[in-house]
Amino acid sequence: MVSIKIDNISVQVKKNSTILEACDHVGVIVPRFCFHDKLKIAGNCRMCIVEIEKFPKPISSCTMNVNEGMVIFTKTPMVKRAQESVLEFLLINHPLDCPICDQGGECDLQDQLLFFGSDSSKFFHYKRGVEDKNCSLLIKTIMTRCIHCTRCVRFLTEVAGENNLGVLGRSNQAEIGLYFDNDIESEFSGNVIDLCPVGALTSKPYSFRGRTWELTNSKSLDVLDGLGSNILVSLKGSDILRVLPNINESINSEWISDKTRFSYDSFDYLRIKSPWSKQSSSFISWKQAFHEFKKVQSHESNNGLSLILGDFIDNQTAISAQEFVNRLGSSSIFSENLNSCTNQDFREHFSFNGGLNSIGSHDLCLLVGADLRKESSSLNLKVRQQVVNGDLEVSYIGPSIDLGYDFNHLGLSLNTFSQVLTGRHPFCRKLKKAQKPLIIFGSNIKNLDPNYLNFLKKNLNKAGISFVNSRMGSYVANELGLPSISKISPIVNEFNDKGPIIVMVNTTKNINTIKTENPNSFIVYIGTHYSVPDLKKVDMILPSALFLEKNSNYLSIEGRRQKTTKLRTFNNNCKEEWFTLLSLLSCSSYKRSIDFNLNNVWDLDSFHTYYSKMYPFLNKDGLINTSHTVSNKGELNTFLINSFFKKEVKDFFCNDIMTKASKTMVSLSNKLKKRKNNFSQ
Repeated sequence: MVSIKIDNISVQVKKNSTILEACDHVGVIVPRFCFHDKLKIAGNCRMCIVEIEKFPKPISSCTMNVNEGMVIFTKTPMVKRAQESVLEFLLINHPLDCPICDQGGECDLQDQLLFFGSDSSKFFHYKRGVEDKNCSLLIKTIMTRCIHCTRCVRFLTEVAGENNLGVLGRSNQAEIGLYFDNDIESEFSGNVIDLCPVGALTSKPYSFRGRTWELTNSKSLDVLDGLGSNILVSLKGSDILRVLPNINESINSEWISDKTRFSYDSFDYLRIKSPWSKQSSSFISWKQAFHEFKKVQSHESNNGLSLILGDFIDNQTAISAQEFVNRLGSSSIFSENLNSCTNQDFREHFSFNGGLNSIGSHDLCLLVGADLRKESSSLNLKVRQQVVNGDLEVSYIGPSIDLGYDFNHLGLSLNTFSQVLTGRHPFCRKLKKAQKPLIIFGSNIKNLDPNYLNFLKKNLNKAGISFVNSRMGSYVANELGLPSISKISPIVNEFNDKGPIIVMVNTTKNINTIKTENPNSFIVYIGTHYSVPDLKKVDMILPSALFLEKNSNYLSIEGRRQKTTKLRTFNNNCKEEWFTLLSLLSCSSYKRSIDFNLNNVWDLDSFHTYYSKMYPFLNKDGLINTSHTVSNKGELNTFLINSFFKKEVKDFFCNDIMTKASKTMVSLSNKLKKRKNNFSQ
């Protein structure tokens, strides 16, 4: 620690702190444009000028470290004149189009000009114009407004791994532009909109749709992957106009992917708004839907019932689904998205053990069938940061991928992983030498034998083993011990005659397969969008609410419980999934005794009280469920089946119900496919 004075205030700060950080620590406001605490220091804007005792001229506070006994002044006449001059120079070529700028009300240039600028200017010449750049379908550019802070360039280069944006030209001809005539290909490109301190980079989908003082910002949760990034949702009435990151250093820091940021147009498009019956080939009321289900269930109760859970399943839905099938005398409940060991009794067999922040403590990482960039892009960003800093070496087993950083590709198939397990691969030397290796299994790994994990732990010093899943609903399904949908076929085929009742909740696939194998089955689909393959083959469709339209709890891949709150009501017919399942149960002709009154299933508090007693591990916000190490004495098989890994997530921008219903995501996906096809030709 060093002792310094800032505006005659004595304070102690860390030795290697910059003057700007020291001022922030004291609470002294120093204006800045180019500085950002997550990016390297550039010192471009010169706005953070301060005066230091015995220094002959003003100094930019972001580029100089503090020294013992330093005396700093931030409000002297010299500092004020310097700040006014900097702002005056920045405004020489800046257009006066604030009334039509989407940055209005959130512009750092506006704010700082008000508090630190002058009320007059000496320059009355024609302003320089800069040609707008076509960066992508997501980012709108008005480059005449650019003040060359280079935040966008530094973010894409240092954090996102995209090197196509930079500073072109020199002196008064300098401008931000693209080195190559291609779009910005990073899946985090939208973060430059938040970083831009002026209106040079804004959102195309949000353009001219609202002003900041018209919006209501509410905290929520991203359910498009298993990480659970924190977000801010901006609403104008009941319309969702934009999605922004909510800072959470434990999860997503202050970055979110383009899929999270721009897929909100799907919240109103292709939505299922009313119940539909194949029998009448028309939309029906909820009362008619319940009556039809009761009629079918009374005739086919002996044939059995199966339920399949898909994407975006919250804790309440998973629990009510289990209650639904059990009370109707069945145990056939499955999850569509699971990757874990065959033993689900212990959390270490399906969760990201140690938490996301533990990545910084590892020196070697082996990815087994895990395409982190597509399966969990925010997690990949954390891994990339460690690789760029030189603190982590990454190796990978699986199909050819681009992670955005350097890694060693060991092989394509499970045979390579078998060689690593049995010590017959050169990579084993690195594993032995590593102080704290980390092995991450991706969505490609299905039902892994726990003996392999125990073998790795026994033979590696302080080895960390984690699982990643691209679906939010997988963790709670593993917690409840639900089997994978791959095991449904022999169970369903036991039923003959009319076939079973099959209830599918937010599923994205397998409708055609199940209907083909069971042509006489009665399939009920509960979901939010029509963007589901073969949806026309189901017998009944029931609408459900999105995660922003209900009070729900979710478990992320690390077992962290987070919640969403109801921000709007889209349609009175869109009910929460747990409500729909328990309502179907209440009207069924056969059900076992139930511990709570089904006549009051619409009371969330009573249902919450019930499942809190039955499942206490789902009941604490922000708590990461702990895992326990278990010793297994089973023998290790020397070989795994020699099969090649397949890409679990082929299209990052368009791979689930919501993104397939997003016009923005579909357009972006089609453009990327077209570019790849042109490149291959």
